[in-house]
Amino acid sequence: MAKVGKFQSLNQRYSTFWQAPHRPLFLLSYLCALCTVAWWPLAEAIDLSVSLPVSLPAPLFVSYGLWHAHELLFGFAGAALGGYLLTALPSWTGGALLAGWPLKLLVVAWAGERAVVACAELLPLGVVLLGGGGYFLCLSLLLLREILRAKAYRKLGFAILVLALGGGNQLFLISALTGATAVSHALLRGGLCGFCLLIVVVGSRAVPAFTNNWLAQSGRAERIAVHQQVGGLAFGLLTAGLLVGAVLSALVGWDCLAYGACLILSVILLWQMRHWQCTLALRNPLLAALHLGYLWLPLGLMLLGANGLWGAQTGELWMPPGDALHSLTIGAMAGMIMAISGRAAAHHHSGEMRATLGFRIGFGLIWICTWLRLMVGVVPDHGAMLISLAAGVWCLGWLAFVVGFFPALRGPIIRPVLSGKRHQNASKLFD
Repeated sequence: MAKVGKFQSLNQRYSTFWQAPHRPLFLLSYLCALCTVAWWPLAEAIDLSVSLPVSLPAPLFVSYGLWHAHELLFGFAGAALGGYLLTALPSWTGGALLAGWPLKLLVVAWAGERAVVACAELLPLGVVLLGGGGYFLCLSLLLLREILRAKAYRKLGFAILVLALGGGNQLFLISALTGATAVSHALLRGGLCGFCLLIVVVGSRAVPAFTNNWLAQSGRAERIAVHQQVGGLAFGLLTAGLLVGAVLSALVGWDCLAYGACLILSVILLWQMRHWQCTLALRNPLLAALHLGYLWLPLGLMLLGANGLWGAQTGELWMPPGDALHSLTIGAMAGMIMAISGRAAAHHHSGEMRATLGFRIGFGLIWICTWLRLMVGVVPDHGAMLISLAAGVWCLGWLAFVVGFFPALRGPIIRPVLSGKRHQNASKLFD
């Protein structure tokens, strides 16, 4: 009876879990980030088969590396993308938050994709494609339905991006399972390009808008002028063009052009940040995470570009390109997912936004993990040890972050989910 009573109490506390998309989807994103790296490469490094009576089965994909990259890009980041877009959707359309059985169906589609990809070598290709394509298709259809119903045509780009990522996911599975690994790696870079573009689109509005709101609430004289926050359509087209141009140039073998585009874009993004009051923002943990996470985007692009051009001129790279890419995947992508989604658990009864202890520890560890992973390419003699250390720090960071996110999984839905009260003197830029 005691166990039944505890279960009923737990069920009551989390009875509103399915009333908002950010709750299940953000949680799945965090658990995917934790479990994927804990399964590989961390499990292989510490050899769980020695310490456990039953050995841990390996993912049955073409290679551990491809499975690892796919899950972090399309599983971890894909779930976070769905949670963010469906949370923002009502502010675009005036509708209600997605809840109930459509949300559960979306979660089942996401979980099904994780299962079929992990067992891909045991299944026919058609089954893998069918099970691996449901999540992005469902997400895009949900977005399209609400956007078209509300005639919010300016937001169609997000639905198109989701469709493109879903198509890239399917092409990746086909190429990987048919032996075209070079195509698989190219598609992964293209998917990463899509997420980088999303970081630019969302981050260039969210970071200065949240900063401006905090500056206004703190009574500070400093402000970020509207024209200094967002570059408008021209800025969006320029950044998108440079990102796509870098990927296409790399595909056709114009490496110097691709690296040059990365360097130019990094300078543009750093120039954009010059008025964002970054130094002041570091005093607020929530804002510090946003600024530091976004900062990894220009830094990572600069590292990729400089490393590639140096190698083209001298014939010797500072570090392998795959190691340099972790500045974007861990630093920018994971950092921004933490910085934005973690705000859902930062609502305080006073009406302010306050970072939880788990948020602070988690983001700090992910920041350290980024540097550890980049050091692998600098000191390859200690590469195996650094990879294991970085994987352990990554898992600890996400574990702490998940614990800090628990308050956002229960109770009434606080809206807006990702922001607090807007000060009257702060410009309305981000919903």
